Amino acid sequence: MKNLFLLFTLFLFFSCEPNVEFTAGSENRLSGIADFGAWYANYKSDEYMLGDCFDSEVCSISKYDDGDTGNERYYIDINSIDYYNDPNNCYSNWDGMQHSLRIITTTDQIEETFQVSSGNSAYIGSDESPILTIIYNIKRYSAAQGDENIEYIGHVGFLDVAELNNDEAFISGSFYGTVYRENEFGGIDSVMIKNVVFNKINVYNQ
Repeated sequence: MKNLFLLFTLFLFFSCEPNVEFTAGSENRLSGIADFGAWYANYKSDEYMLGDCFDSEVCSISKYDDGDTGNERYYIDINSIDYYNDPNNCYSNWDGMQHSLRIITTTDQIEETFQVSSGNSAYIGSDESPILTIIYNIKRYSAAQGDENIEYIGHVGFLDVAELNNDEAFISGSFYGTVYRENEFGGIDSVMIKNVVFNKINVYNQ
């Protein structure tokens, strides 16, 4: 009898468990968080803009080789901006902060799904040539610092491409990594770029 009661309880628990629908972010957008430690900034690329404006989140893929047969490689560059207060109007006023995120990597083959993990030591002046490069730029105004325009660069991160669809020319996936810059005191500041999701952003093959 106890076993029957336990079985009924488990059945009731699992049948009442809500179905959570997973959505990989807004379509044709890239979103995430720039975590500075003491504060963080939400990041959501501007929507596809019409007229004289441009696509503010794109992935370009180009093929290159070093001249030897069989040494062809692909260069993948995911570039996005979050500039405008009104994401549908590239002539609108900014809201006190503008930032951009660029993720660059290489691969031997173009596949529908793949991952790139880079754990190289990242520091200013490094001679390493890592397989992953992250460039994060932020422009903002603060009462303490005034106008700031700071670029951070890193090589430590994890890129998970969930779908690369060459027929329909889009790419979807997620990313997290760390970027660095040398501050005015000779130290190193770091920013964690996390919870990045890109869903069906346009791919341009070169």
